[in-house]
Amino acid sequence: MALPKIDVPIYDLELPSTGQKIQFRPFLVKEEKILLMALESNEDKDRTLAIRQILNNCCLTEGIDIDELASFDIEYYFIQLRARSSGENIDLIYTCETEGCKKTTPFQVDLNKIEITKSKNKSNKIELTDDIGVVLQYPTLETINSLIGEENELETAFKMVSECIEYIYDAEEVYNKKDTEPDEMLTWVENLSQENFIKVRDFFENMPKIKYTTKIKCGKCKKTHKIEIEGLQSFFI
Repeated sequence: MALPKIDVPIYDLELPSTGQKIQFRPFLVKEEKILLMALESNEDKDRTLAIRQILNNCCLTEGIDIDELASFDIEYYFIQLRARSSGENIDLIYTCETEGCKKTTPFQVDLNKIEITKSKNKSNKIELTDDIGVVLQYPTLETINSLIGEENELETAFKMVSECIEYIYDAEEVYNKKDTEPDEMLTWVENLSQENFIKVRDFFENMPKIKYTTKIKCGKCKKTHKIEIEGLQSFFI
């Protein structure tokens, strides 16, 4: 005899990058276990893989490839999922940054008040010269996971850009990423002038991001600090 099945609610959300609506269910005890085990791990890759698995399990809309979603879509989706599954508030601790203070202050974040900033990018097409340009795409969870463990910040930036190139073009031809060896693409990025690399870098710096802003008054030094929290790891890890 089959045991009774308990129905779970279904929620809607709109992906920030495209406006596409998807449906999801709250995560269950089995997903909660995956998340707790990942949070206990010291490996960032374990955490991102756990998030990927949970989002895949809970997504009810067919045709959604979690690996292809922009990183800020992943962050927004996961926060909405967390709010609907385990409560709308999370507890964090702020350490006072005033010299000689360092007092810790617990505070709560209302997940419903987390904002996603709008993109300042006018286009993903970056013109480098009169004839040469590059078309970029936002980093995905797979992109970020591939860069975990990189120690050199500059090398990480180069690899991020090369991974996020959709294609390069000149006056005569289009050079698709899928037809180009990764090392060749990375070498192309490393040979950009500083001026052109800044143009490309600005695309990523101006992409949407999740953000929470609040003020905390330190009980020891009595100073009021403005706190801005960005990125999924800042909220949960």
